[in-house]
Amino acid sequence: MTRYVKSGTVVRVPEINSELEKIAEAQKDFLALDGQSPNAMKANIDMNSNTLLNLSAPTSLNSPVRLADVNALLGGVSTQVINALPTVKKQTIVLTAGQTVVQFTEVVVDNAAVYITGAGADNTRLHEGIDYIPRLDVNDLALELLNTYPVGTQVTAYSYGLSTTTGSFNVDNKKLEVIAHRGFIDSFPQNTMLAFTSAIRRGADSLECDVQITLDGIPVVFHDNVVSDLTNGSGAISSLTLAQVQALVIDEVAGTAYSGTRIPTFVELLNYCKSAGIKLYPEIKKYRTQADIALMIQDVINTDMEFQTFFSSFLLSDVQAFKLLNNDILCGLLGSSSNPLVYEPLIDTLAELGNTSIVWKDSAIIADPSVVTYARERGVDVQSWTIVSNTTAKELMKLGVYKIITDRKLEVL
Repeated sequence: MTRYVKSGTVVRVPEINSELEKIAEAQKDFLALDGQSPNAMKANIDMNSNTLLNLSAPTSLNSPVRLADVNALLGGVSTQVINALPTVKKQTIVLTAGQTVVQFTEVVVDNAAVYITGAGADNTRLHEGIDYIPRLDVNDLALELLNTYPVGTQVTAYSYGLSTTTGSFNVDNKKLEVIAHRGFIDSFPQNTMLAFTSAIRRGADSLECDVQITLDGIPVVFHDNVVSDLTNGSGAISSLTLAQVQALVIDEVAGTAYSGTRIPTFVELLNYCKSAGIKLYPEIKKYRTQADIALMIQDVINTDMEFQTFFSSFLLSDVQAFKLLNNDILCGLLGSSSNPLVYEPLIDTLAELGNTSIVWKDSAIIADPSVVTYARERGVDVQSWTIVSNTTAKELMKLGVYKIITDRKLEVL
């Protein structure tokens, strides 16, 4: 071997060259930090269970997608494309003396929402629906009132475009889910089968209700703290047996053709939703002890409605207790804060529980839309309550909220 000596140092040139060649060869398999060559991948990359960090949001069809992007897509956060709304047709007829048959010329009564206003209607309501008053549809353009009203009473019909080509709000083909709050409480007595079945007939996609537990441990559908607010009885649901609850008469229908309307059991409503193929959104309202939540869950299981039911509560402890009992049925937290210091820890807790949503007040979402982004980035879906105006519904859709709980059928829905 030839040795070259300089200042007493032995230099092995061939050995050094050989090592340099190995380094050069190894560099071909490196990823360049500046993105330049050598950077052409010719084999699958193995991160040895480590994670790629700092991925940006996708900008093209070939961009990698993060979990947050998938959750946002499933939740409906995407570019807004609003389809054309249906044309709303409205016609008002002023009743003459003794008139009971109302003849319209522009709206189809079977597909219309019809309201009575004037001295003969209960104007304390948001809207007084004819559906709450006994009626007969004479033909497509006429209906017969089974009650009489004073001269000058107005009967107004809104077609909502349902008798023509129906339009709806869609964002990237994401359909708005209209959830009828207690069965659209603007006309029929709330939380009754009369209200629920009417709401679906009037165009609701899903139903919202309140669940309480009777003294003898039966889940029933009722909202208020005491039954005297809506019925001829007194006391709380938890102090009454099922037989006592079902013997109550609801004030709004007392003395009418609907006086047989009663407080329904939770199972009764679940069975209706199952047969109709619709989702149900029960709120955990009142119970004897938190252990009663298991009774509500069991009713859902017994009716095979686990994947069509979504519970909610204003108490985080209820949601946590629910998830310990059953993680298959969806459950979410009701709230109304627009303060990140309040909602962010709550959403973080829900994200850890998994399979959850926030059911947030519409005004809070509009005041701070970041609550939607924060939730979706953590895999927590978003619903909103309780919407009563077209303007609010459209604003929520612009913010990517597609599940709204509403008191009445809005004109744009």
